[in-house]
Amino acid sequence: LQVMFIYLVWTYMTVDDPVAPDRLDALLRFRTSVAHNVEMSDHGTGRSVIARICNNDVSLHMAGSQFTLHDSLSNFQEGGRPLCIIAIACWLLSIIRELLSVFSFARAINNLPNGPTEFLVGGAESDLEMEADELVSTRVTTRISAMAFKRKIGIMCLVLLPRAMIAVLLGYAGTKFLAITSDMTELILNAVALEFILDIDEMIFECVLPMRACTLLKNMEPLVLPHTSDKIRTLPSLNSWLSLIILVGVTAMVNMLWLDPFFGRIDQAMDILCSGNLNFVAQANPVTSIVEATQ
Repeated sequence: LQVMFIYLVWTYMTVDDPVAPDRLDALLRFRTSVAHNVEMSDHGTGRSVIARICNNDVSLHMAGSQFTLHDSLSNFQEGGRPLCIIAIACWLLSIIRELLSVFSFARAINNLPNGPTEFLVGGAESDLEMEADELVSTRVTTRISAMAFKRKIGIMCLVLLPRAMIAVLLGYAGTKFLAITSDMTELILNAVALEFILDIDEMIFECVLPMRACTLLKNMEPLVLPHTSDKIRTLPSLNSWLSLIILVGVTAMVNMLWLDPFFGRIDQAMDILCSGNLNFVAQANPVTSIVEATQ
């Protein structure tokens, strides 16, 4: 399901840029034709269509898409960039958390001794080896004492590697999606929706997990991470600092590569719509074909 969501987001949502170059060309054609056409102007006040759009005249009954775009961009232009950076940073934090979880799980699996998969039940002095089927009926804590090398490879290739790849691809597609969102409300909703996509595998796992496997997991002790050397242990909060550096670096890169051009196109769209003289109307003379304008 996550792969399908990645495909949908990348194929249909990341291409829906409200200020893409072709849409800017369409706005320019609108400004040079319909926006100042005398037949489209308000016959009562004489104001042009573009003047009514830029003054947020809610009585305007035409040019609905341009009116909606102007209203959305004008609001987003003021406080959209800080909110966009915050939303992207929070989304990247979720991706970093997912990747750290995958890395920790891989270390814990690799830390298990190689050998036939064994489960131990009971205290340290009276550990009992039991089969997986017998563990379902017991209420005491169990732990994995060893794991076959082939099973480790299977977990790495079939579970951890796809999970990491999905997180990276979803992080890239989701960040691109957030970077071209031009509405504050939609920006927050899209960030929450992406977090839902990231966690959908956990929800499916909890809903379809058989009762026997659920009981086995509840009785299972957490896997133990390998001990770090004294030199590494003395480094204060290495993972936290590394995560922070990655977060700041990626956010700065997104801001430079995607947000700067996006907000530049927003400024260009607003200039096309509302810069210059708005209060004139024009029409081509049907006899001489000369364009006549008046304010």
